[in-house]
Amino acid sequence: MVKVPRRTTFRQLVLMMAMALAIGWTAWPALAQDSSESAEAATEGSKIALIMDASDSMNEEDVDGGTRLDAAKRASQQLVDSMPETAQLGMLAYGASESNAPDNRERGCQDIDVLAPVERINREELNAEIDALKAQGYTPMGNALKAAADELGSAGERSIILVSDGIDTCAPPPVCEVAEELAGDGFDLAIHTVGFKADAAAQEELKCVSNVSGGTFVEADNAEELGNQLEFLAQRDAQGYQVEGTEFEYADTVEDAKWLDEGQYQTRVEVTETEDDVRYFRVAVPEGHHAHISVTGIPDRDASGQTSAGREGAVFVGVEDVSNHADGSDCRSEDLMTIAGGKIDLSNYAPTEPRVSTIEGDKPGNCDMNEWIVGHSFYGDDKRSLVGEEISVEVNVTYEEIPPENQVQLEGDIGSLAQEEPEVKFSDAQDIEAGTSFNNAVEVEPGTYANSIVAGEVQYYRVPVEWGQVPQVALRNRVNENIDHAWMTAQLLNPVRAVIADNNTTSSSSDKTDVTQVVADRPLRYNNRNANWGGHPQSMAGDYFIAVSMSVPRQEESLDRIEQDYELAVDVTGAVDEGSAWRPSFEPGPEPSDTPPTFDATSDEATETTTAAHADEDSDVANAAAEGNSESGFTGLIWGTVGVLILGLIAIIGVLVFKLRKKQ
Repeated sequence: MVKVPRRTTFRQLVLMMAMALAIGWTAWPALAQDSSESAEAATEGSKIALIMDASDSMNEEDVDGGTRLDAAKRASQQLVDSMPETAQLGMLAYGASESNAPDNRERGCQDIDVLAPVERINREELNAEIDALKAQGYTPMGNALKAAADELGSAGERSIILVSDGIDTCAPPPVCEVAEELAGDGFDLAIHTVGFKADAAAQEELKCVSNVSGGTFVEADNAEELGNQLEFLAQRDAQGYQVEGTEFEYADTVEDAKWLDEGQYQTRVEVTETEDDVRYFRVAVPEGHHAHISVTGIPDRDASGQTSAGREGAVFVGVEDVSNHADGSDCRSEDLMTIAGGKIDLSNYAPTEPRVSTIEGDKPGNCDMNEWIVGHSFYGDDKRSLVGEEISVEVNVTYEEIPPENQVQLEGDIGSLAQEEPEVKFSDAQDIEAGTSFNNAVEVEPGTYANSIVAGEVQYYRVPVEWGQVPQVALRNRVNENIDHAWMTAQLLNPVRAVIADNNTTSSSSDKTDVTQVVADRPLRYNNRNANWGGHPQSMAGDYFIAVSMSVPRQEESLDRIEQDYELAVDVTGAVDEGSAWRPSFEPGPEPSDTPPTFDATSDEATETTTAAHADEDSDVANAAAEGNSESGFTGLIWGTVGVLILGLIAIIGVLVFKLRKKQ
C-alpha cells in the first residue's frame, strides 16, 4: 500500500476544511438575507421620500422675490424642521447636476440625486443639502419616482411626495404609467403630488399620478403655501384595523344557520336601517363549560381615518335572538344570558365596543346545549349611518371550563374600589409601537409608555392580569399647538372583549395636558359574575385589552393625519390569588358545519372535539404555521444541510488523521 506523504495529507485536510467553510459561507448569504428581511419587516414604520424639482424652469422668478427654487428650498426646510426626530424621511432631487441642453437629454433624463436616504431624519445634514441645490436640468419625473421607490424599499407604509412646476420632459414612458406600475407593486405605496405654479397640462399630469396611486394632489403658488402643503402630505395615514379569523357567512334564516365551533371568525355584513334584519349562526356548548360569544364590528376607514359617512353617527350591533329549541319551545331564561355592548362610533370618539354574550353552562335547565341559535343585527342610527354599506365583523366563540368548587373564589366583590378612585402614577415613559387590532395588541407590563395617534385610529395593548389583581390605566395627552380640539379615549376590556370601562380626556389639547383614568372597580374573582351586573366582565383572569382612540371635530378636516403624542400608564395591583388556569384562545376556528361539533366527554381537556372539522383545523393550523414560518424553516433546512456536510467532512478528516497516525 502506498504511504501517503505527511504534507499531502495536510494539504488534503486543508482542502477539506476549506470546502467545509466554503459550504457554510455559501449558505450564509441566504441566512443573512432571511435574518435581515425579518428584522426589516419587524421594524418598518411610516416612510416618506420627497422628490424636489430642480429643473431649469425652477430658475424663473417667484412672486415673493428670488426664484421658484428659492421658494422650494424654504418650503422643504420648513418640512424638515417640522418633522419629529423619529421620522423616516428621505429626499431626492432631479435636474440639479446636468444641463437641459438638447444634446444632453440622455444624461439629463438620468439626473437624479439622492440628497438623503430614507432613514431617521438628520435635519442639519439635509438642510445643508437643500441649500446647495442648483436648478439647470430636465424633468425626469418617471425615473425619479422609480428611484424614490427603490429608496423606500418594499415593506411598511410608504409614500412619495413629488413636487413639480411642469410636465415630464423625459417621457416615454408617461409618468402616470410609471406611477400606476409602482403602486401596483406595493400595497402600501401612495404617491402624492404638488403642482407648484404649474400650468393646466402639468396639473392634469400630476393629478393622474396621484389618482392611480391612491395619493393626493394639491396646488401651491408661493413658498408659504408649498411649505404648508408639504407638511400636510407628510403626515402619516391612519392605520386601519387588521381583521383576522376563519371566513364564514351569517344565514338569513334559522334553518340555514351553520354551527361555529370554538375559535375566531370573520365576515362582511351589510348595515341595515332597523334592528329587525337578523342574521344567524349556531353554537354548541360542551358539558361543564360556559360559552362566550363576542362580536366586533369594524367600519372601513380611509387614510384620514374617516368612514364614507364621515365622522357622524353610529352603527349598533344587536343580539336579537339567542334561543334554544330542544323541545319545540324557547328554553332561554334571563339568567342564562349576559349581554353587553355593541356600538361602533363612526366619529371614533370611543373605540368600537364589542357585543358580548354568555351562555352559562351550569344552568342548562331543559336546554339542548348543542342547539343554541345566535342572531345578530347590524343597523344604523337615526342618521342612517352606513346603511346599505358593508362593514367587517369578527366573531369569537370561547368555551370557559367551569372550575371545581375548590378553584372558585366563593365570595364575589360588588365593586369595593369604586369609591376609592386610586391614582395611577406616571413614570419615565418609554417609546412603544401599538397594535392595530385585538389580534396584534402589543403586550405591556406595569410602566409608562409614549406613543402618538391620529384621528380615526385605534391602538391596542394587552396586559396580563391574574386572579385577585386589579388592572389600572391612565391616559395623558401632550400639548400640541397644531390641534385646538381633540378627544382621546382609553378603554379597558376583559379577555373576551367585554368592556369594563372607558373614559375620554379633555377636548382641548393645544394649551394644556389632561389625564383620564380607567380602572377596574374590584379584584378579579370568578364569583364576581354573581355579585352584580358590573361584576361579570371582571370575573376572569388573562390578558386585559387597552384600546386608545382619537377623534377631532367633524368639520375640522385640517386636523386629519396630524399626530397627537400621549403617554399611557399601566399598573396591575393586588396579590395574586389561586384560581382557574383557563385562559381564552383566539386561534382561527374550524370551518362552519351543518352539524354540531361533538365533544369528547371522557377527555381531561373537554374543549377538544372529535369532529373532522377540528382534525382539519389542526392540519390547517399546522400548514399555516409552516407557511407563516417558511423563511425560518428554509433557514433551518440550510443550516441542517450545512451541518450534515460539515460533520461528514470532519468525520472523513478524523479517519484520515487516525490512519495517518497508525501508519507512522
